[in-house]
Amino acid sequence: MGRNGKIARLPVEIRTELNVRLRDGQTGRVVLGWLNGLEPVRTVLAKEFKGAPVNDPNLTAWRTSGYVEWEEQETALKLGQELRGGVMSDEEAGMEVAFTAVTLKVAELSRFMMRKETEPEKQWEWLQRANRMLCRLRRDRCREMELKVEQRRLELRGQIGSAEGQL
Repeated sequence: MGRNGKIARLPVEIRTELNVRLRDGQTGRVVLGWLNGLEPVRTVLAKEFKGAPVNDPNLTAWRTSGYVEWEEQETALKLGQELRGGVMSDEEAGMEVAFTAVTLKVAELSRFMMRKETEPEKQWEWLQRANRMLCRLRRDRCREMELKVEQRRLELRGQIGSAEGQL
């Protein structure tokens, strides 16, 4: 999702450090003091926001959007690294990371809809729809894995058959 606020316009290295500080529990006052004290931040603010510093509302907006998105990406990357370290191929790990990213997006959308919808019936309808989406994704992912297992089984059967022919 494209963002255009003060924090979104900062260099990626600064946004990443900001996100790490937020994840580590630094207070808004500490984070804002650090952030507004950086020369690259002051340059962006002067150029695009008439020098107005990053303030509490800007940070709050970032925590509920850009930071959440960064956390989801970090979770997916960590999962991918763990999977690649295991028995999955890079392709399989990539597919699992993609599945996880989509699942996280559905969860994010669900949170948004739960806040937006105040009627319990509408909330229930949305939850049912989200559940169907996730079930369909998981079913498709399981089917894909089953096909890969079957493909590998056939490959092994062919190798065994050719080895027997060589005896």
